[in-house]
Amino acid sequence: MGLLLLVAILVAAFFAFQFLASEKTESGAITEAAQKVGDAAADVGDAAQKAVD
Repeated sequence: MGLLLLVAILVAAFFAFQFLASEKTESGAITEAAQKVGDAAADVGDAAQKAVD
């Protein structure tokens, strides 16, 4: 009984760590995409300023 409980806990921990790693990867991708959008907006703003000058 105790061994079965230990195996169940280990399997649950494995899946929990896999889920957390997946969430971290997804958050990193979203952060990178947001940074690229911000950089593109800055480039558009710079181009608009140069067009006015």
